[in-house]
Amino acid sequence: MSDNKKTVVLLRGGIDSSVCLAQAVEDFGKDKVIALNLYYGEERKKEREAAKRIAEYYRVEYIELDISNTVDGIKKDIPFKNGLMIS
Repeated sequence: MSDNKKTVVLLRGGIDSSVCLAQAVEDFGKDKVIALNLYYGEERKKEREAAKRIAEYYRVEYIELDISNTVDGIKKDIPFKNGLMIS
């Protein structure tokens, strides 16, 4: 990977995204990985706290981005949200 490129992993605090983060750190190194948590406005404080702790454990940059205004008016409990965000 080029020196100025980084890998972004959507991290929600669950097992699936945590495994993806671990694999990215193993493949690219902690300095080349960013953990991104998208806040949709839903009340999932435990998941958000877990995501932050997991990012701290792997010592990667952690960004929590509030996109609640962007999805305002859309059903908050959307299945497979991060998959939709990737597409």
